[in-house]
Amino acid sequence: MNVSFTIQHGSDIDEYTGLCIAVSSENVQILNEHNQFKSYPQEGQLIKDIYPEHTYKTYGFEMGSFHNISLDSLNRLFTSGKFTTFDVHGSRGFILNANGIKKKTSTLKLEYPNQLFLEEIVVDSKISFISNPQIKTKREQIELYRTIQRDKESDYEREKREYETLKEAMANELDEIQKELLMIQFSKAKSPTPPIDSQDKISRLESEIRQLKSEDQIKHRQATKNAEVKPLTFSGSYTRLIINGHNV
Repeated sequence: MNVSFTIQHGSDIDEYTGLCIAVSSENVQILNEHNQFKSYPQEGQLIKDIYPEHTYKTYGFEMGSFHNISLDSLNRLFTSGKFTTFDVHGSRGFILNANGIKKKTSTLKLEYPNQLFLEEIVVDSKISFISNPQIKTKREQIELYRTIQRDKESDYEREKREYETLKEAMANELDEIQKELLMIQFSKAKSPTPPIDSQDKISRLESEIRQLKSEDQIKHRQATKNAEVKPLTFSGSYTRLIINGHNV
């Protein structure tokens, strides 16, 4: 049916017309000449003088659903016809822009919608990861071992040179008294012992560092995976208006 009616709002009186989609004791839902759903009366309005006219058009409702589609696909679906109901569930939160007011939501239930403005929420994808502090500690231990090793080797080389110098001086001394004194001094001297190599300790620490770095790599990959922003997708259902067997 095509309906024509009068709307009075205060002293203002206007004429309206459109295809009657739904009617109740409280209001009438029409599809106007601009292919827009409108519900009357609105707040403060009074509807009267309704005149129905048969158009000989048939209409029906097609139920459908969609699953895990992108925002672009959702917009294309919405513009493919006119929907008396349109329910949306996001895989994560999104922004609904309604009449210039933005609202964050993850679900949406619309009746006789004319527009659908949704925006994706920008998600911070920074990776929060701290390397194992033991790695730095063990590297400092390695450097300390190497410093001590260099000092011991330097002391050993100095003591060795002093020992060899004394030994050579004793062997080359011609004065018997002086030679005797050198021999006494040499007998009290001890051949320096090479320092124990700390490479085993260093190698063990280096192996531990490699193990810790390997564990860090695994943790970093997991942190990267956790920080990945999954695509925003939508699922839901709808009721599409069909007139004369075709989309509106």
